[in-house]
Amino acid sequence: MVFRFTGGAYDVADHYRKRHIPVVLGGMHASVMTEEALLHADAVVVGEAEEVWPQVIADAAAGKMRGIYRAQKAVVLSKLNRPRLDLLDASRYFPLYPIEATRGCTHACSFCSTRYVHGYGFRTRPVDHVIADVRRAGNNIIAFLDDNLAADEMFAKQLFTAMIPHEKKFFMQSHVLLAENEELLLLAAKAGCIGVFVGVESVSAAALSEANKRFNRVERLKDNIAWFHDRGIMVDGGIIFGFDTDTPDVFDRTIDVLEKIKIDSVAVNILIPYPGTEFYKKFEREGRIICTDYTKYTGNTVIVRPKNMTVEQLQAGYNRFTKDYYRMMEIVFRALKQPNAVATITGLISNVGHRMNCSLEK
Repeated sequence: MVFRFTGGAYDVADHYRKRHIPVVLGGMHASVMTEEALLHADAVVVGEAEEVWPQVIADAAAGKMRGIYRAQKAVVLSKLNRPRLDLLDASRYFPLYPIEATRGCTHACSFCSTRYVHGYGFRTRPVDHVIADVRRAGNNIIAFLDDNLAADEMFAKQLFTAMIPHEKKFFMQSHVLLAENEELLLLAAKAGCIGVFVGVESVSAAALSEANKRFNRVERLKDNIAWFHDRGIMVDGGIIFGFDTDTPDVFDRTIDVLEKIKIDSVAVNILIPYPGTEFYKKFEREGRIICTDYTKYTGNTVIVRPKNMTVEQLQAGYNRFTKDYYRMMEIVFRALKQPNAVATITGLISNVGHRMNCSLEK
């Protein structure tokens, strides 16, 4: 399979290499497409970087970077150095102060690429280390960067309890099952949680099974969202179109369900099988990859030929859905239903942000 590279990190890397400036690439894509990444860099870090980074720096200083640096073991999160966020102007870069409390996820959703970098299971930082970051936060609103902050119930309870005295507000990502854990949900609210992103993915049980996400129960979504709302927590959800079980009516069905469950906003994407993942290899074996331009792997373009509709039906359905769902009157209506001013402003920002992403990508 031959990919086209137009724009993005590879072009930036090529720009600097032409000027004889050493380039190192890492992250999810480089970790699974190592040989490809090496075409654009002097070195590629595979997996988590902390354990191998000192060697990369030493080799670069000696002028002998050796190509591939592969993490051989999980990073011990208790030994992490804190990021030097103090070197940046928080007023310009951090409207939401970023904190990492965990790595990995306890689930293995078929479309997700997280495990290809954090492939050592779910791990947590010491709670007192996270709280030290909370105290250092340059403002009162925090964004936890974790894929699933509530995955480890005991850790989450300790963290939320420790956060209560600091009176911060925060956003996080979690599985929707958090809504069904009354004690943990109450603690999250007391700790200052005002918004959560959950992977809804689909309103079809068949598609959820295909995504290896059977723990999401379509018939419970309305109650799940309501329980978040009861604690003053707004809900932003992820929706994916293009699963093999999706049919042309999936777009209208999804709109109907989203209205019934009263979710506050959703980020909508067309299915992306990230190169190098097992999910991608499945579609490649079936000869269904129809787009090899990485600049289109943004969630608004059909990458895989669907099974139960045409490419044109999937693209048109997505375009129509986003146009209808992100109409300004609909956005304002959803925001005005929020219980307080903070939630109203947050809801507006979330919805407008998703609207802009769709508009910019088309």
